[in-house]
Amino acid sequence: MINIDDRYQLTSRGFVNFEEMDRMVADRSDGIDLAFERAKAWTKYCKDLLNHVSRRVQLDLEHAKRVQNLANQSKTAISEHYLPLKDVFENSFENDITFCEQTQEVVKYIQDRFIKSLELRRDEHERQRRSLKNEWLRVTKQVKDTQQELQRARTLLGSRDDGYRRAQEISIRTESTGPAVGSELLRRRKELEKRRKNEEEALNKRDEAQNQVERLAVELERRRHHMENTRVRIVGQLRELVYRCDQTTKACSTHYFQALANLWVPQPGKYHEFADATRTYIPGAEYMSFLQNLPRRTVSTGSLFRSGENGDGIPSENQTSSSSSVSSQRRNAIDLADQDVIFERKQKKNAGMFC
Repeated sequence: MINIDDRYQLTSRGFVNFEEMDRMVADRSDGIDLAFERAKAWTKYCKDLLNHVSRRVQLDLEHAKRVQNLANQSKTAISEHYLPLKDVFENSFENDITFCEQTQEVVKYIQDRFIKSLELRRDEHERQRRSLKNEWLRVTKQVKDTQQELQRARTLLGSRDDGYRRAQEISIRTESTGPAVGSELLRRRKELEKRRKNEEEALNKRDEAQNQVERLAVELERRRHHMENTRVRIVGQLRELVYRCDQTTKACSTHYFQALANLWVPQPGKYHEFADATRTYIPGAEYMSFLQNLPRRTVSTGSLFRSGENGDGIPSENQTSSSSSVSSQRRNAIDLADQDVIFERKQKKNAGMFC
């Protein structure tokens, strides 16, 4: 028995390394997009297969019902006996009816084992694929939003830095102004305090902008790291989805083709038997059987008169001639007791003729 690690799968081409497949996808910049496209491609492929098989079995079912009705009608219509190859065609009718019944069973089997199973896998696959897609879009959106915030924060930091430098320059110019007395000195002091306050506020704003940039930079790095981990995880989950879809496609297709094979493979042999039976038929055999099985008819007096024959098969004209001949024979018949008298009369008659 072969023991393999969960990272490998044995196929017709050898062992498939799941980690190697994940690495090949992860090494590409567009790898995860390709993985999502392949997962979506299976959904469309599954939809097309379901459409084909559903329509195919529906056509088979409709055809089977029509052939079954035709076979039943033909069985009823052909009721005469002693017809050539009638038994062969009756067997073919029965074969058609049986085949149609089996077709209906196979259609139901395919609907359960192929169509329903594949539809369940497709729905589950599509639900998980969309969930992973939404998660990936959410993570990438967070990274993009953080990048945009960081870009705005850096722009603001540049503006705050410029404002702080201008405030510094103004404060320096105010401090470098010459000495003043009286009210001018008081005004300059107030102005200097104001400039220093503005400089301090500008410094605080710059520091806040700097802190914001640093915070967003850290957040961006964290989200990028999270996105990379999510990317690796989603790539593995998509590969697992594709693998499960392959398994379901294989199992359902095996049931589908095996069911069709079990239905259709015996049929050529049946028709070969019918062909062999027709080759061995002897033309005229059924007609001979018909004649041999005719009921025997008795001869009646009425039929003799109708046919013009006597009981011995002699025509009526011959019968009349025979009757006349019999009557003549009866008239010319010689009685044995009168034979001598008749002979003497003949002698006297002959003697008188010679005198």
